[in-house]
Amino acid sequence: NSSEFSGDWKSQDYSLNFKRDFDKADHNIVLDAFFSKSKNTDTRWMDNSYPEVKSYFEDRDDKIDNIRVNLDYTNQIKDGGKIEAGLQFRQEKNDNSLLTDNRIMVNNVLIDPSTNFNFTRDFFSAYVNYNQKFGKFGMQLGIRAEQSKDKGDYIYNKKEGFIDREKLDFFPSAFLTYEVSEKGEVSLNYSRRVDRPGINQLSPVAEWS
Repeated sequence: NSSEFSGDWKSQDYSLNFKRDFDKADHNIVLDAFFSKSKNTDTRWMDNSYPEVKSYFEDRDDKIDNIRVNLDYTNQIKDGGKIEAGLQFRQEKNDNSLLTDNRIMVNNVLIDPSTNFNFTRDFFSAYVNYNQKFGKFGMQLGIRAEQSKDKGDYIYNKKEGFIDREKLDFFPSAFLTYEVSEKGEVSLNYSRRVDRPGINQLSPVAEWS
């Protein structure tokens, strides 16, 4: 078996940061914005002699755009409490295509692996945390709300399909601490997290090697 590869990878990153301090310590607002994009083109020529004689090409084109904007507010109040709040927008955008003259036989069905898969995931989230300390006892209570939207369309094996779903999640958190001594502390924490499927898990396109 022999193969030949030709590819090109390009990427760009941009960021913007702004901070405004108010009239006292630990009272500020911060804006962070980040954008990145990448493009990967990959052409392959394959000559196989095992398990069968076959020659084919693959032309892959992958584009990825990411956006993240954070707006965070912090205010240290007089009695030792602290308020933190913020907003966030994130977007993950993928545009992937594969063009090939290879055909694969699966269960006596001939499959065309050529595909075009476009997928966009948007996040809109807001959070608020409150910190307070009473002598040796400290606490932090918070909640985060996150709206996620998945949209995608694909053409695979000459069939068209769509992904369209939206979900609202809430993530409460609680951190309690107590100073037993100058060198010892007891803590009790609770938080909720989610592990969302990535683009490779959502893609309806099979991978062949």
